[in-house]
Amino acid sequence: MSRSSPKPQFTLTAAELSALTGVATDTVKQHAGRGAPHRKQGGRKPRLFNLEAYNAWRRENQLTGRRGRPCKPHTASMEEAKLRKELALAERHELAVDRLRSQLINESQHVAVCAALASTAVSRLRRLPSEVGPLLTGLSGAEIEDAIDLAVRGICESLADPSSYRIAPMGGST
Repeated sequence: MSRSSPKPQFTLTAAELSALTGVATDTVKQHAGRGAPHRKQGGRKPRLFNLEAYNAWRRENQLTGRRGRPCKPHTASMEEAKLRKELALAERHELAVDRLRSQLINESQHVAVCAALASTAVSRLRRLPSEVGPLLTGLSGAEIEDAIDLAVRGICESLADPSSYRIAPMGGST
């Protein structure tokens, strides 16, 4: 006489199974529609489930009960793919950081550039009378004002040109 394994007893309602597994009652009912083992009682009586059979079905179908979080088998190829993705993301981040470093200067470089800019402005403004003075003889007040304004604008425009100030990127030599 051979002993067969006992048939699972279907005694839990969807609500009871939900409470035991942490899966929403509606999800348990959807799983039944997708093939989870259950027993229909007929009429308006609720379906009945077996906890062990239901959990086995979930494992077979790679369902954890959390939305969007299927239980994935951990295979070597999956782990390799995850590693490749992480490495690619890290490389992308490093490139972004390198790109930012080339756009930033350190504080001492900034101070040096500002000092050079101020020194150049003072020097050029001090030379203004000797450069513009001879051109002003015989001009009216309005013409003198226009000539000085034009000379000062020329100085300001040349100082505003960033290409005249070389700034080394951060981490580079000053």
